[in-house]
Amino acid sequence: MPTIPVWLLGKNVTAVSITGQALTGATLADSGSAVALLAKTQGINHSITPELQEINSMNSTRQNNVILSDGFQFTINCLMVNDGTDPAPLRTLVNTFDYLKVVFTKGSGGSAETYTAYCVRGAYNEDMQGRGAGICSLVLEAIDAGSSTLVVS
Repeated sequence: MPTIPVWLLGKNVTAVSITGQALTGATLADSGSAVALLAKTQGINHSITPELQEINSMNSTRQNNVILSDGFQFTINCLMVNDGTDPAPLRTLVNTFDYLKVVFTKGSGGSAETYTAYCVRGAYNEDMQGRGAGICSLVLEAIDAGSSTLVVS
């Protein structure tokens, strides 16, 4: 029987939400309801970002990069809407919270993976041109929340 590959596509992202986090002492806790972004999300970029330092003797002619720590970064791009709801929900989140929890699911069945990450807000950007979509984007940077910092299940 002939078979074809079943590629993971953008339409296979089945959930995207961000929840503001209240910080009490050193404890993060959900503050308010999760902001559902699936219908507005245009793209998600996930990067693993190790911190490197070149450690070597003075007379070496080759680099020797050593990993000092591991990190990650998410960039979420959303379509800004004019439908009676918040036109730029990412801006509202960064104006209210420094710490955020992002949850998204990609794939289905045995291929489904849910990412849950605790982050600090990074750069926020809005792009409006004379033609085309208005896009807002938010960079979410890694924090050290112990073993729950980034969970893929």
